Amino acid sequence: MPLLVSSNRDVFYKIQLWLFNFCVHVGSIKKSYFYVYDETVGGKGQNEVASLLLYFVNTYLSSEVTDLYIFSGNCSSQNKNYMLLQFFYTLVDTGRFTKIHHRYPEPGHSFLLGDRSFGLIELQKKKHDKMYLPRDYINIIQGSSKHFLVKR
Repeated sequence: MPLLVSSNRDVFYKIQLWLFNFCVHVGSIKKSYFYVYDETVGGKGQNEVASLLLYFVNTYLSSEVTDLYIFSGNCSSQNKNYMLLQFFYTLVDTGRFTKIHHRYPEPGHSFLLGDRSFGLIELQKKKHDKMYLPRDYINIIQGSSKHFLVKR
């Protein structure tokens, strides 16, 4: 998501900071956890995905959860790579989970639950013609649904 959003096109091309938004949607409780950070903090590659998933597992998942089911998009740089596979192996090898089921939907024929959350955010973004700070996006995300939790 670009920051600075303004109707003035000259400003858009002169100053631009990217804000990244990573979503973990928990289907069993119908809640979405959003991790928002700008490009000065990190990128959007495999290391960030593994770090955010580990934070989610350690912070929000009960230790009673032994089988983990993950559905993720087909982006090879983020979700389809050896590093993420090794990360899941480590979670099982250390005893945190008994099994991890990681599924990739068929490209072009799927709509993940997390995508619906992003869709609600997009609807809210259309109502704002200016966004200057990360908190502007965070407010939009939080205002999109009472089932959204945002972590900066």
